[in-house]
Amino acid sequence: MVRPRRSILGQGKVTLVNFHARDRNVRSAHLFGCHHLSEAAMHTLTKEMKSCMAACDLCSATCLQTVKDWREFNVYFLETPVWSDNVREMAKLAEQAPMPIAFGEWLATRFEFEELMDVGKVQVAQPDVGRVGGIGEAKIVCDMAKARGRTIVPHCWKTGISISGTAHLAFVTDHCAYIEYLPPQLCHERLRRELAQEELVLRRDGTIPLPVKPGLGVEIDWDVVKRYKVA
Repeated sequence: MVRPRRSILGQGKVTLVNFHARDRNVRSAHLFGCHHLSEAAMHTLTKEMKSCMAACDLCSATCLQTVKDWREFNVYFLETPVWSDNVREMAKLAEQAPMPIAFGEWLATRFEFEELMDVGKVQVAQPDVGRVGGIGEAKIVCDMAKARGRTIVPHCWKTGISISGTAHLAFVTDHCAYIEYLPPQLCHERLRRELAQEELVLRRDGTIPLPVKPGLGVEIDWDVVKRYKVA
C-alpha cells in the first residue's frame, strides 16, 4: 500500500501480511502459524513502515484469541477477519481487538457500507471502485465514512484502469490514508501488465504524485482488448 500524496520520506510505506483460513478443519494450526509469521514480519519491517494484516474467514472468538497477542506489533489495521455480511461479529471485533478493523472490498452498495459502519462499527472502510458502482458511488461511501469519523483505504487489485480510478478517488478524499498499489511489473496477471499503462509513478518514499493527464490518465492497449475478448 502507498500514500496517494506527498509525505515525509519513509512514512508512505505499508506492508500487507495476508493470511487466509478457509478450511475450518485446519484453522487451529493455521492460526498458530499466523502468530509466528506475524512476529517474523514485524521484526523484518523498519520502524518507519506500517503493517496491515488480512486474516480472512474466521469467527470473532477465534480471531480475538489470535490477535489479542498482536498488540505489540502495532498493526495499522486487521482486514476482513470474518465474512463481510456478519456485521454482529464485526462489531465484537471492533470493540475488543487491539487494532482497527477494516472491511468493504466485497461490498457492492452504499447501503451495505452504511450497515458495515453503523452496525459492524468497523474503523476502516474499503470501497472498491469496480464493485461499489464507480468513482462517484465510491466517493459517496467515502463521504459517509468521513461523517462517521472513519478512515478510508480503498480496495484495488485489478487493472491499471481501476487502480488509476482509485488513485483519483484518494486525491479528493482527505481521510484516505493509503491505497493498494502493486506495480504492473510485479504482477503475474496479464491484464494488469498489458491492458493499460497508467500515469501513476511510485516514488521511493512510498508516495504517488498527483496525476496531471486528462481523465484517468491511462492509455488502453486495444490490441490487448481484442486478444482477450470473449464475446
